[in-house]
Amino acid sequence: MGDNWHDIEAGHNVGVKPIFVKWSRKEKSVIEPYKPYKMVSSMLELSQWLINYNEEECQ
Repeated sequence: MGDNWHDIEAGHNVGVKPIFVKWSRKEKSVIEPYKPYKMVSSMLELSQWLINYNEEECQ
């Protein structure tokens, strides 16, 4: 999870699914070329997505 392109790139480099937090000062158009797995607008959205993702992965 990160708010800058290098956070997303680092996630890809270590083999995880990087998530971009849209409350960053970076525009979505700057981040999109780095292909984040997911973009979230709030901590609530992030936590809900993580819970659902983990439940799906565990089934």
